Amino acid sequence: MRYIEYEQNLETLRRKRKDRMFGEEAKHSVSDYALLQRLHFLFQRLTMKFHGDLDVWQSYIVFARQTKSSNVLGRVFGRVIQLFPRKSESWLMAAAWEWEDNGSPSAARALLQRGLRLNPEDKQLWLAYHHMEVLFWVKVMERRRLLGIHAKQNESQDSVTRDDEDGTKKMQVELDKESLPEEESKEPVKTPSGDSAFFRGAIPWAIYQQAMRQFHHDKQIACSMAKVYVDAALRFPSVKDESLTAWRSIQTVMTTAYPDDVDGKCEFCELPVSVLPSLSKTKEQKLAEALKWSVAAYAQLMSASSQPQSVQQKLAQFSDGLRQRIVSTLSYSDPVKTQFLEALDALKDQQ
Repeated sequence: MRYIEYEQNLETLRRKRKDRMFGEEAKHSVSDYALLQRLHFLFQRLTMKFHGDLDVWQSYIVFARQTKSSNVLGRVFGRVIQLFPRKSESWLMAAAWEWEDNGSPSAARALLQRGLRLNPEDKQLWLAYHHMEVLFWVKVMERRRLLGIHAKQNESQDSVTRDDEDGTKKMQVELDKESLPEEESKEPVKTPSGDSAFFRGAIPWAIYQQAMRQFHHDKQIACSMAKVYVDAALRFPSVKDESLTAWRSIQTVMTTAYPDDVDGKCEFCELPVSVLPSLSKTKEQKLAEALKWSVAAYAQLMSASSQPQSVQQKLAQFSDGLRQRIVSTLSYSDPVKTQFLEALDALKDQQ
């Protein structure tokens, strides 16, 4: 590995020197690919000798992605999945490459479904599968919004709109024996009603329901999937209503499943603010929406909770902590800060 690092540093220095000496007028020469070929050869020798070490394969994958060696990556991922079918990292890396580098949702979906068939109890695969389907749903809805296409169309038009970039003519996840474990495919999946279930987020919602049955309403998985919905609602107007409905539905289900878990209930109420990357980098409108959703969620919890005193304590901690962050860190104008502080006062009045 140290020798490979030396060769990689040498290639980096060579590229920098060439750019400094010739700039954009530099011509291609043998040196442009000779060192890369040698590095690939060294990695192949390394993986042959230590084929049971996943870290070695990951190093090779990182290098191949940096050098955009697509043909090599296809073979490497096939070998990694063959050697480590029970490691979620194998499937996640392959699916990420297909989604991010190749722009192929259908290939990424197929990899994650195969991984779930072999590893039905792997939480990371379930979360990645749900996240990918939410991203694909958002991508389609945003494209339709930008093109001015209305959501209500007949099924023949829907199938054309849902085509993948790689030319796939059909986009539908079948939660059956072919895509998910056999024991989970026996129970029918409920999808939202409407002219087109896909445009209402039926596929990621079905994955969430399947995961809840698989893990018996695991709080960690439910919270992670709810975060994805809240983040989508804040960032993409085309899926705002559907994402908020999904978040509130998950909150209701988890409140019913864990009636005595006050911390868990309050965590769901605070999700709209907690998913924001940084208050200082958040636009005023997004923060106002997040505060509004948290206020409404806390108000509903206060009216329905059997332990209002515990909820009041969590509500006070959340309100005071957020107030301090707004006053001390945000660079918004005074009227905007006043608006946010009034919203926090309204939140505190719920007590």
